[in-house]
Amino acid sequence: MIKGVIEVDRIKFTVMGITVLTIAFLFALGTSSFAATAEQGCAKKNNGQLRIVDSCGDCNPAEVCVEFGSGGGGGMDGMNGISCWDLNENMQCDLETEDINESGGCNVEDCQGPQGEQGPATCPSLIGGFGKTKNNASRYFTYFGDKEAAAVTGQKQSVETAGSFTGLNVLAATAPTAGSYTFYLQVDDADTALTCNIGIGGTECINVDTCVDVNPGAKINLRAVNNGTTSGEPAVNHSAVFNGCQCCNGEPPDEDGNCIPVE
Repeated sequence: MIKGVIEVDRIKFTVMGITVLTIAFLFALGTSSFAATAEQGCAKKNNGQLRIVDSCGDCNPAEVCVEFGSGGGGGMDGMNGISCWDLNENMQCDLETEDINESGGCNVEDCQGPQGEQGPATCPSLIGGFGKTKNNASRYFTYFGDKEAAAVTGQKQSVETAGSFTGLNVLAATAPTAGSYTFYLQVDDADTALTCNIGIGGTECINVDTCVDVNPGAKINLRAVNNGTTSGEPAVNHSAVFNGCQCCNGEPPDEDGNCIPVE
């Protein structure tokens, strides 16, 4: 706002003219420094040309003093921003498309992004399970959990990512009193070289020297082969180390996500 100390009947220019010239002057001077220091100015009566002074007493007879008022009041509050759940930005809660958690309303809990990609497999990880051997019979164990049966059907489990198995470890609750049991990691119904044996008087077998590659979709299980055991049916716990980041050749799975067999 500009307040003119003006004798209207003696001045041939309008307040509007001073205002326009003042605005032009502000831009030329720089509004921030002007607002901080200028309070009075002297405007020429014949053309409105304005100059900044310390006080109105600095104006000459051909000029009129102009005083600059304080800043104006605050503006109106701005509009509310768009809520994170407002997908179509219509400022309304559209339950069908925006109530993601079906709570009956829209709030910050509906502001979830798309599902991220699955992170890398834990490298390595220990997997295993337990079951019970049988006299005069082979048994098949699921590798994750506690299922075991006389037939392999229903005991096979899928591998979701390529990697390698090693470190087969089987611990029996009691030692066989006759014969022995040989345990095999099976991949797609075939025995692999990852195997160990518990004989008479023994309760544990370990194989840390053998590595077996698997690819996505492979079916795995553990097979316990009876070698003449006629008494004692020890319960066993079994485990192996699965490395989903490295194949047996020491390299990660190839660009197709498979492990290349070691020749």
